[in-house]
Amino acid sequence: MGTIVGTKTPGAVVAGSPFIMKDGSLLYLAVTDVHIDEKVRLEGVGVEPDIKVPFSVEYARGADPQQDRALAVAVESVK
Repeated sequence: MGTIVGTKTPGAVVAGSPFIMKDGSLLYLAVTDVHIDEKVRLEGVGVEPDIKVPFSVEYARGADPQQDRALAVAVESVK
């Protein structure tokens, strides 16, 4: 669909639904899995980006190099 820019995702993609229990507590239960082409399960695997751009929030000072690179790639793709 498009170029992926950034770092590898952690692989936490199982969708869940919250259920409120009788005692008021919350149970979050996995209900849906995510597959690519109905073959590759993404849970625990993650996705590797096409363009790797490291990003460390603690040193960012408000900058977002991943977003900057992704926007540059998007602009280049429509030229």
